Amino acid sequence: MWLVCVVTLLVVLGTVITKEQRKLIGVLWISLGHEALSENIQNVMEQNGDQLSSRYSHSTHSKHHTYRVFRNKHLNTSPSSVPNLHNEKLLSCSKLLTTDYQKSHTVVHMFRYAATFALAQENCMTLVIPESLDLLRYFDLSATPKHNLRPYKFTKVHSNASVIYDVALQPKVSQHHERHIKLYGDLMSWKYFHKTAGLRREFTFKAEYQFNASHHFQKILANQNGHSFTDRSSLVIGINVDKPQRRKGSHSRIVFLQKSIQYFKDRFQDVTFLVHCTDKKWCLNNIKTSRKVIFSSKDPFFAMAVLSHTDHFILETVNSIGWWASWLSGGITVYNKNYPSSNKDAEKANIQADYFLPSWIPL
Repeated sequence: MWLVCVVTLLVVLGTVITKEQRKLIGVLWISLGHEALSENIQNVMEQNGDQLSSRYSHSTHSKHHTYRVFRNKHLNTSPSSVPNLHNEKLLSCSKLLTTDYQKSHTVVHMFRYAATFALAQENCMTLVIPESLDLLRYFDLSATPKHNLRPYKFTKVHSNASVIYDVALQPKVSQHHERHIKLYGDLMSWKYFHKTAGLRREFTFKAEYQFNASHHFQKILANQNGHSFTDRSSLVIGINVDKPQRRKGSHSRIVFLQKSIQYFKDRFQDVTFLVHCTDKKWCLNNIKTSRKVIFSSKDPFFAMAVLSHTDHFILETVNSIGWWASWLSGGITVYNKNYPSSNKDAEKANIQADYFLPSWIPL
């Protein structure tokens, strides 16, 4: 009788009851021996819950957030306390997954976070990150920050360092998913996370950082063109050229850049090329087009954020700044089909297949 009173009171007061809570109340009702009425109560709660959800939509949470709050607050959901509860997700996602974020810069951390974000979803694990992780300055990540991960006993799982994408990594994680796992490796392949829902939401810049990057993007283009860039009709093509004086194959790189520039000129009437370059002199001398704007930034992550505002992208080398700027921009991307300059065709094909998205265009 007390359960009927509670349910009725919640509905009358206009409390939004989540789907998980409705199921749990139904299970409790059955456990008390009222099987005949439990289905009717759930139906009434479904109807009232739907009505209340529409009336109070501004106060409801995302499905993921609701699940986390429900799992961790007030209710004891151990098998002994709730008979016949078969919500596997509720009971089995308590194991932690993290990765090693040391000895790499912030843009590379995006690859590692993306891969572990996907693997946590696939294996029903809770993704945790260090509280000091640099990505938290730029994104509102849904992973759980931890001040200290040392008390947890993590099983170490290493990716194969000889390949960009380790096809055996997912089976390794799945094999140990009932333990806390810490991954080791660069994890720099789109194949780890291409089927994952919600990653673009994870990598949405915080409002202030987004504003600064957007403002800088407009400012450098306006200074070059002599007018406000907010009313532009020109498409902006991003290019990231990293340490050109230190890389081999300078001639082939120049040929690729000119071919890529011509590719976009042939397809669009009005284009401007926004080039981030660590050596402005090299870029001025070797990027042959009058419609170019060259800038440099001491902060590689900020350079990536600015380039992500472009419409399309020329991916000049295997470089994390260019890769993520291209992925975030979401436009047409072209890359150098001769990169890397390996004599082994099979090795080159494997690297390209693991690193470059299938939708990106080789030139």
